Amino acid sequence: MPSVAQRTLGANTRCMGFLAELIGTLVSWFSDLLAPFAERLVQKQAERALAQGRVECSLRLVSGSQRGLSSRWRSGVATVSPGRLDFTGRWRSPRATGR
Repeated sequence: MPSVAQRTLGANTRCMGFLAELIGTLVSWFSDLLAPFAERLVQKQAERALAQGRVECSLRLVSGSQRGLSSRWRSGVATVSPGRLDFTGRWRSPRATGR
């Protein structure tokens, strides 16, 4: 026959398992509820950036040379205006400007 401590430990383990499952279910439900709002927010930010001529992208040189770029992919934000392309890498200052 299990001791009182073993029975208490078993009951606590079952209770903790139930609570973990309940919390997981609530978090999942809450994230499902908020997902459409988050998607819309990201879409609005992207539309605003595009309207300003900015777009998140990755650039690399295929041939030639350009200060700040190489044959390796660089992630950042490109700002496009007539006859000009400015590229700012993530966490860095502007490094490539093309005309």
